[in-house]
Amino acid sequence: MGEREQLLTQWATLSVAQRETLFRAWVLSETVGFAPASLVFTGVSAVTYGIAAGVISWQVAIPQSFFSSAQPDQAVEAGDTVIEIGHLVAELRETTDEMSEFEQEDESVEGDAAAIIPGIIDALEQERMALEDALLDDDLDPDEAEEIEDLIEAIEALIEEMQKELEDLGVSA
Repeated sequence: MGEREQLLTQWATLSVAQRETLFRAWVLSETVGFAPASLVFTGVSAVTYGIAAGVISWQVAIPQSFFSSAQPDQAVEAGDTVIEIGHLVAELRETTDEMSEFEQEDESVEGDAAAIIPGIIDALEQERMALEDALLDDDLDPDEAEEIEDLIEAIEALIEEMQKELEDLGVSA
């Protein structure tokens, strides 16, 4: 029999301290790996939660009055809610960790791009020069010349785009 069932079935025979101990054991066993950093029983009138920035930890305060009641309903309902909040905190922590990893990967990709783009620009400039040399051929058909000029324009547009990308990454071309 789990702690929750024990609270429900043995409530009348347990002292307030035993109820709190069993409650704590129940909540902590159901939130292994994402348990609250602090689970206290105080004179608050309602269950109170606190979540640290970056979701690195969370805490909960439970009204002591829940454990001096004749029925376990408030305590069990509070426990169910704390456990559900714990699962949500775990999901939020996982999402926060994934976002942090993505940001690090994004920075790495930007660094890779900053290293690769200058080589691409150089290759495009060499291709443009080769095409410009091809335009000097006296035997060049006018249609071929027009195609080469279009290619040169496209390459120049790509070079400009790559240079702008480098500027956006904070790298001087």
